[in-house]
This record gives sequence, structure tokens and C-alpha cells, in this order.
Amino acid sequence: MSESKLTVVTAVGSDATGLVNGVTERIHDAGANIEDSRMAVLGGEFSLMILVEGDADTLGRMREAVSAYAADRQRLEVFFKDTTRGAPRGGERYHMQVSGLDHRGIVRQIAGVLARSETNVDAMETKLVPAPMSGSLTFVLTAQLTLAPNADPAQLRSALEEVCEVENLDLALEATS
Repeated sequence: MSESKLTVVTAVGSDATGLVNGVTERIHDAGANIEDSRMAVLGGEFSLMILVEGDADTLGRMREAVSAYAADRQRLEVFFKDTTRGAPRGGERYHMQVSGLDHRGIVRQIAGVLARSETNVDAMETKLVPAPMSGSLTFVLTAQLTLAPNADPAQLRSALEEVCEVENLDLALEATS
């Protein structure tokens, strides 16, 4: 029996109905397994990242099939990156939401606090949503975080609150299981 391996498939292209089906059908038909994925429309582009598992031959067939599909679509770019399973992180996990009127630099400011506190960003999403009463665009950042094993959550909260005060943003930071 061949050793199981992992590959991350990343694809970006003009948004069109059927892209998810087209890519995942080729992964399935090659005999590979999808373990994890993220997909989103950003502007007029559709992007996906998929963690695929299989032996070396299976992953080779999958790469060929997905690459051929992308070539047929012409405006779909695809990339492959071999990887391994990440080591479990030992710190506390948190869910964070930051929101406020959109302006330049919000992500940079929050990312700086997280980096300085050695907090790992496990997942992050940002979007603009209309405010309920005014219809003005409100920026919303949500993130799943893992603190460094010896990190002090109160210090992280304080640093985030300081940035949010200066940037006129609301912060919610809650421990998760």
C-alpha cells in the first residue's frame, strides 16, 4: 500500500457557475479525497483552496486532470503545493470579531497586534456589509485565533482594545473550546 500524501490545490478564475463541480469532479475521478477546503468570490473572481489526500500516483493523476480542466477554461489559474499535516497548536483558542466604518489600515493594525503577541490566525474573513439603519458600508473582520502556549489573553485583549479605540472599531473576543 502506498503512503498517503497531501497537496493543497489553489485555483483562481473568473466567477462562473460550475467551477466547484469541475474541480472537485476531477479530484474525485482521480481517486483523491478532499479533506478541507475554503472557497469564496472576491470581486469578480472565484477562489478556492482545497486540501487533497491520496498516494503519489493518485495525486499525480489529480494534478493532470485539474490542470487540463483549468487549461480548457482558459481563465482559471491553478497551483499545487505538497504539504504535511500541521502539528497541533497548544494555546487557547479564540473567536474575534472587529467591526466599524470601513477605512484603510484596519487589517494591518489588527494583524500587527496578533503578530506581536505571537497569536496564530487559523482563519480570517473580512467583508463589507450595509449598516442596518444608514446603509453605510461597515467593515467586519472575523477570525479564529490560537494564542501562543504561554500568552496572556488579557494582554492580547488590551492591545486589541487599544487599536480599536484609536481606529473607532468595536471588538468582540471570546474563548472557544
